[in-house]
Amino acid sequence: MNALAQTRRVNHGRHIQDRHKSAARMLGFALAADCPDTWQDFATVMTKRLTLRERGTVTLMMAETLPDDELRTVLHAGQRGAGFPPVPFGDVLEEAALWASSASDEERQAYLFAAFKGLGASGRRDFLDYASREVRQ
Repeated sequence: MNALAQTRRVNHGRHIQDRHKSAARMLGFALAADCPDTWQDFATVMTKRLTLRERGTVTLMMAETLPDDELRTVLHAGQRGAGFPPVPFGDVLEEAALWASSASDEERQAYLFAAFKGLGASGRRDFLDYASREVRQ
């Protein structure tokens, strides 16, 4: 740019709508507090103050900042399923049943298939025997 050319500053702040200002303030509050309740409040404010298109655009732009493995983790968490099965501390079957009761069909099938593939030959036979008895009942 020519040193003699006059530069014009644009005051973007005067073009920001009040609903955008409140959404931006809430983001600041959520980042500062960094607690589940405040993040839930942030989601509520975003829903009330931003359009679906605006929320979608913000989400896509934030997703682009994440490495692929982190993006997969975030997207998995956002699917509103049960997430990863918990590490069992008590009765393994009881904890598995609890997880399965809140998991989506897709999650249950994925973990079932992965677990089945991880079994040895005798474990697979035992599972198939058990499953065939359950189907007949």
